[in-house]
Amino acid sequence: VVARKVKQILNMYPAGYEAQLKVFKDRRALQDYYEGIFGQRKKIISFYVYKRNTIYTSQKDISEHVLAHELAHSIVDHYFIILPPENIAEMLAIHVDNRLKD
Repeated sequence: VVARKVKQILNMYPAGYEAQLKVFKDRRALQDYYEGIFGQRKKIISFYVYKRNTIYTSQKDISEHVLAHELAHSIVDHYFIILPPENIAEMLAIHVDNRLKD
């Protein structure tokens, strides 16, 4: 349901689109996993990795807005042939989050 809303807001429907979701028990485990991938510690509640086609979050932080924001990143990345610049993808993800509030 959330993915459908995000696609409608973006008006982007990537063919054969499907993303994975990994939910960690707590935020610390999520941040440990992030550090293992990127080699740096960062305070985050969720993130998306294009090469793994996976959204990561924790049980405490998962919500419709968090999921929609990360799904927007995923959908945008799979819609365009060339990955958009990170700041453009972030603007689109924020747009989705704002529209969900309407």
